[in-house]
Order: sequence, then C-alpha cells, then structure tokens
Amino acid sequence: MTIFLMLLAVFCAYMAFKRLSPLGFAGAAVVFIFGLAYEAGGSLLGTFLFLVHEKLPPTAIIAAVAYGLSYGVLVLLGKKKFGRTSAPSDATSKMLKGMNVVVGRVLDTRSRSTVYTDVSIGRNAFGNLEANTYHDVQVSHSTWLHDLNTGRDVHYAGNGELRARPGHILGTVSWRGRSLIDHNFSTGMTYSVPPDTTSVFSSAIWAGILVVFGWAIFPIAALMSPLVWAGWLNWNGHGGFFVRNVAPGTHRIEAVMTYIGGLAYLIAVPIVLKSGDFVGPATFWLYAALLALHQFVVRASHKRQTALMKVAASEIHRLYKEAEEKHQARAAA
Repeated sequence: MTIFLMLLAVFCAYMAFKRLSPLGFAGAAVVFIFGLAYEAGGSLLGTFLFLVHEKLPPTAIIAAVAYGLSYGVLVLLGKKKFGRTSAPSDATSKMLKGMNVVVGRVLDTRSRSTVYTDVSIGRNAFGNLEANTYHDVQVSHSTWLHDLNTGRDVHYAGNGELRARPGHILGTVSWRGRSLIDHNFSTGMTYSVPPDTTSVFSSAIWAGILVVFGWAIFPIAALMSPLVWAGWLNWNGHGGFFVRNVAPGTHRIEAVMTYIGGLAYLIAVPIVLKSGDFVGPATFWLYAALLALHQFVVRASHKRQTALMKVAASEIHRLYKEAEEKHQARAAA
C-alpha cells in the first residue's frame, strides 16, 4: 500500500504540473505524507487518525508550502493565467474560469437515450410474489457548432436532449463536459441546470448518515477531495459528494463539510466511546454540527450556482452581440 500511495503522489504531481494547478501540488504533498505515515498507521483509517492527532500542523504547513512554491513558480514563469481573455471584466473572467463558452450556428446534433432497468422481486401484502420494475433514462447529445466569433467548427457534447436543429444559433456554457446553460437565440428557449436544494430535511438525512458512517466516509473524502477539486476525478458522475450539482468553486465549498466535519467527528467519537453513551449529548452535538455544516455547504453552493448562471447568461448574450456586430460590419463592407 505504501508503494501504491507513493505512485499516486507522483501521478498527482505530474497531473498538477500538466494542469498548472498549485492546489494539485498541495494535494500531491498530502498524499506523499500519507504514504510515508502509512506504516505507522497500519491502515487507511489508522493513518488518517495518526496524521490528524500527531502530525496535523506539519502536514498543513507542508501542503501550504507546496501550494505557495508552485503558485510562485507558475507566476514567475508567466504560465498562471486566470479567466477568459475575451471576458469584459476581471469579475466575469474569474467566474467563468475553466468553462467553455461558445456562441455558434448548429451544424449537426444527435441525441442518444440509454435506459437502465432494475427489476426487484418481493412479496405483496397478501404474501404473493410481485415484481417491480424501475427505469432510469439518461439522455445525451453530440453537437457540432460553427463558432461565430472564431470561425472554427467545435464539437459540443452534454447531458440531456439539445432542443435545436441545424441552422439555429445556440449559446452554450459547459464545464467538464456538462452543459450548465443553453440558450437558443433562434427560438428564445433556455435550459439551465437547477441549483442545489437547500432543504433542511435533506441535510438532516445527510447528518444522520455521517454520524453512523463517518468513520468510513470522512477519510475517503479527505483523501480524494484534492483530486476532485483539480478535475481528475468526479464524485457521483458530474455531481458533488455532498451536493447534487457542481460548478466551478463548488468542490472548495464542500471542503468545509469534508475537513471541518471530519474534525468534529474526530473530537466527538472519543468522547462517545469513553462515556459509552451512543445516544448522549456528544452524539447530539455532533449531529447538530453536521446538520449545520451541510446547510452551510448547500446554501453557499446554491448562491454560487445562481450567481454563475447570471454571469454565464450575460456572457453568451455579449458574445452573440459581438458576433452580430462583426456580421453587420462584413455585410456593410
């Protein structure tokens, strides 16, 4: 396992260099330290507890140093760039960092539907066998667009059915292969991913799950989160670990739940084990803390996604207007 963790750290460092990601270098440093400490911990959970209880300050310092050094080197080399160069302002550039924004004419689009069927057999109220069938339909599309601003043909693929036909003018904003907003300028129809729900009931369920299974969930989330933030892995397909939908910056918000929640769990569990009262005050306060943390995460994610959708919609309309002005100038010439 130690050798595997070392190789994983090397791979993380390589991907961080390839993607010019200071956060990736920090994550690689943490994985490397985890590998060095594995023999002392004896297991993944034991190593996680060992680092938190015995080596948390030096681990945090090393990760911060790795982040700072890599960030400084990239800045000095002039390779650390933020946002889109075509964005009208620094605020918009920062919001749309890493996203694919295109306004173009649809050349060809094809949709594909995949149906996943699950059949379960059980007994009804009368004791007779009864079969229940569940269908999960997943739709995706593959589309070619002629970018009106660059004059290039680009391929665009995303989830759901694209309600456009060849000749329509489409503005789209996607992130990591997932469409966040599509606006058909020819029909005036808009599709956008709904922001996360802020339901307290959902947070209450999550808090209960974490109280019971946090010993397994928090170590895994703490190890995998840096890879997810860097875009090398995806939780739950395109979703997050603690939230349903993700957008740029969402994974960093989830870090509050991963690390602060994990720290609260580490503080509460020894108290519960020492007292022997598994439904006592310590468990209650742990549950309340996890519920409050999850509410903070989903509400912050909801706010982030709502603001992002507004900026994205404004940007595709700006690009459409820019392309229209270019077309009128060429026609006048």
